[in-house]
Amino acid sequence: MKLRSKRILSGIMIAGDLFMMLIGLILIFEEDMFIFGLIMLGLLVIDIYLTIDYIRSLNHREKVEESLKYDNLRASEIRQRYDELSAPERRTYRPHSVPRRAKGESIREEEDLSDVLSGREANQTGTARR
Repeated sequence: MKLRSKRILSGIMIAGDLFMMLIGLILIFEEDMFIFGLIMLGLLVIDIYLTIDYIRSLNHREKVEESLKYDNLRASEIRQRYDELSAPERRTYRPHSVPRRAKGESIREEEDLSDVLSGREANQTGTARR
């Protein structure tokens, strides 16, 4: 259901509550129904307050949804501009253009990496591995 129709129905509900409050006022002036009239008025006042609060939350929700729509539209425009600007710079992966390594070369790289890591550990602890 749309937010506008919920607000309209809530307004109709408030009008019904006001009509019921008139009946509650009439009951207060009768001797036998005084307590029932007070209880009815109290419950209707609570119902009117909750309905007004519901209408306010619907208004807030509508503003938030409009803001989100605007933000999403703006983000999609920024993304589209970014894609247009970065399109010539994009590179695709081509497996035939990557040079192959020899078997021993990858082992030497691992050794170099372990030397670098041990050098970092030595700098942090203040001791050198020799």
